[in-house]
Amino acid sequence: GRTHQIRAHLASVGHPVLGDRKYGGMSRNLPVEPKRQMLHAFQLTFPKELPELPELSRQTLCAPLPEDFLRCLRALGLAEPK
Repeated sequence: GRTHQIRAHLASVGHPVLGDRKYGGMSRNLPVEPKRQMLHAFQLTFPKELPELPELSRQTLCAPLPEDFLRCLRALGLAEPK
């Protein structure tokens, strides 16, 4: 079902989620071995109309990256999102 859809698709195109033991995101001779999957919803935008939740309509919510995620980005020499 949808539980593994993103992870399975990314792995099928050769880009598994870092730290994903099931779909091959480990042991790639990288300078970091995360203890969990490095998959994070950094930003979510709700559509214009949500009649059942009007307080969320037209909102964008951001969640800062967890510290372990930031450590992985730095170890891989990748830029942190702004």
